[in-house]
Amino acid sequence: MSILTISICFLFFLFFLSRKEKWFHPGVIMTAYWIGLIFFASLQLFGLYSISNWAYLVFVVGLSSFCFGTLYGSFFSAKISMSRKKEYVLDYRLIYILYFIVILFLLYNFKNVMELLNSGYTWAKIRRLYSNQGQVSGYNEVTMSAFNVMMNQFVSTPTIYASLPIAVSDMLIGKKDKKLFGMTLIMMFLWMMTSGGRSIVLWLVLCLFFGIFIVKKRNFQIPKKVKKIMRYSIIPLVFVFVFITVQRKGESMNLLREAYIYFPVGLKNFDYHIQQFENSLQPYLGGASSFYGFIYPIIFILKQIGIMDYPQWILDSRYYSFTILEPNSFIGLDMNAYATIMYQPYLDGGILGVVIILLLFGILCGYYYKKIDTKYIQARNLAIYLFFLQKILFSQVRFYFTQTQQSIAFIIIIIAFVSQSSFRNRISFIRERRN
Repeated sequence: MSILTISICFLFFLFFLSRKEKWFHPGVIMTAYWIGLIFFASLQLFGLYSISNWAYLVFVVGLSSFCFGTLYGSFFSAKISMSRKKEYVLDYRLIYILYFIVILFLLYNFKNVMELLNSGYTWAKIRRLYSNQGQVSGYNEVTMSAFNVMMNQFVSTPTIYASLPIAVSDMLIGKKDKKLFGMTLIMMFLWMMTSGGRSIVLWLVLCLFFGIFIVKKRNFQIPKKVKKIMRYSIIPLVFVFVFITVQRKGESMNLLREAYIYFPVGLKNFDYHIQQFENSLQPYLGGASSFYGFIYPIIFILKQIGIMDYPQWILDSRYYSFTILEPNSFIGLDMNAYATIMYQPYLDGGILGVVIILLLFGILCGYYYKKIDTKYIQARNLAIYLFFLQKILFSQVRFYFTQTQQSIAFIIIIIAFVSQSSFRNRISFIRERRN
């Protein structure tokens, strides 16, 4: 079955190339990436178990739905572009205020984390506390209060996730604001040191790689100073990445095993947990799992002001989407997610849920691909597409809109850019008030 799945992915891959699509087309990247994932999973190295035919069938259906979605999204985007065109610019004033608030909050968290380290806590323990694993309330030794939970989950972490594609798009085709890029790096460093998270380094590298390639092909020139900042900022971040990895895993870790496990393990994890879900006779969650990241903040706030308690369906969504995946002990691994982009859509509606949600995601990716596959690229469209590309290249982990932080990050990117006409009107209004 793995051979059949790879063959179907390869046919889609060839189809996109025959249409002369760029290699950064979402369908090209998704199919090529999953060919690699399935191939490595089939090797079953380091004790990785075999995957059922049903799981492979879901993968085929989900990937096919995504590919068809990208085609429709591109077609729809082209139609819209012909009828109207709106210019967007980054609202630097709003971004500076938001980044300043986040840096202050991270400095406060950094102080708390240093105190925990001095008292004997490990990075792995702090990581679990910071990410609120298995908790609906989110209260722990790091966050300590509902306010801190909201700041961490609804403001700080989402802002950092959003800042990566925003900073890259600004550096490449925006004002090339060094202050903006510098504040982004400060937030990244503080967040890594307080949360123990490492993935944002890879996300930044991916944003830079794809962003530079996309822009260069459109005859944009990247200033030498910008290249220098990018080059030398990566080195300390990579150092922190390695340091945190060693602290979390220990000196005895097997780097080859770590590199292998982080990719194909999600496929087996998906297979295992959908079988457990079906055996539990739990009804499908109807979208509450895939879009938990948009739903949870609303319910959290309503609970804090005393309007309602957590309903059972949100507790079920939390349990099956997150808690049950922590840790992944059935194959002797300490993983906290890694059930693939198909998992949460499957919880919502079985194979039909996978079809619908992957189709919708494909439409979004195809829509914004068409927006950046032009001679003139807007920074807003580039930032959004880089955000989606990261989700594709980490599709072995999860459907990312199930995460509150990622969902809000998407909203931040959307509202960070305002239409040029409204921006000009706002500036004129401020100047008039000052006068």
